[in-house]
Amino acid sequence: VLPLLSLRSPLALFGDHCQLPPVCEADENDAESRAYWWKSALFLEEAWQRPLDFSGIHRCLEPPFKQLVRTAIKESFRFGDALAKVLDEFIYHVGLRGRVDIGTEIFRIEVSVERPAHDQGRVNRSEARAVVELLQQIARPDMDDTIVVLTPYKNQAKCIRSLLRQQGKALSEIEVLNTHKAQGREWDTVVFSAVDGSLPSCRPYFTNSSLVVGRAVINTTLSRVRNRLYLVVEKGYWTSKQDQLLGR
Repeated sequence: VLPLLSLRSPLALFGDHCQLPPVCEADENDAESRAYWWKSALFLEEAWQRPLDFSGIHRCLEPPFKQLVRTAIKESFRFGDALAKVLDEFIYHVGLRGRVDIGTEIFRIEVSVERPAHDQGRVNRSEARAVVELLQQIARPDMDDTIVVLTPYKNQAKCIRSLLRQQGKALSEIEVLNTHKAQGREWDTVVFSAVDGSLPSCRPYFTNSSLVVGRAVINTTLSRVRNRLYLVVEKGYWTSKQDQLLGR
């Protein structure tokens, strides 16, 4: 965005800074990368007021808005009011409300946790099998609705894909993506495997809405949904976490 300022013309930015940012493969210890490439365009003022203060720009958590003006869109014509209120409570804090006639349908599928003999990094096989069983029920060859399986972690996506390939061509063709790869797209039905829960190898990280990255991942996941969301989660774990976006 910075080069556009050289045009000396009015500039309007439209977007959602609470989604996942673009992927940055630079060294996370590089000060300039942290200051510029990892920051939302809302921090433009910091960049032009102190352009070489890399650590200061990186540490800045709230844009000053002394010259820039921010206007929040407070009505969602995509989400039902119930989901919009939860997103506003945990993410946006602007009084977001839903205006669609039919609210977003949300279904919870809880599975007993499977404790492996050894830790498996961010893989929940109980959830993976539950996802396959669900798709066997709701996915039909002649259906017009689009469907996707999303999960925060690439290892879980790989596990689910492997199981789907064993079920025949129809199910094997359903997309299974980690949330980072789903940015910018949307589907009628989203099946979300949270993975995280009580297992030592799966303590909440990308699902933890008390973390900046966790809020972005969950918000980006929910924003892929047009009509129906299936949450496949560990039995009893997230329902007890009412201070978490996913739990609520």
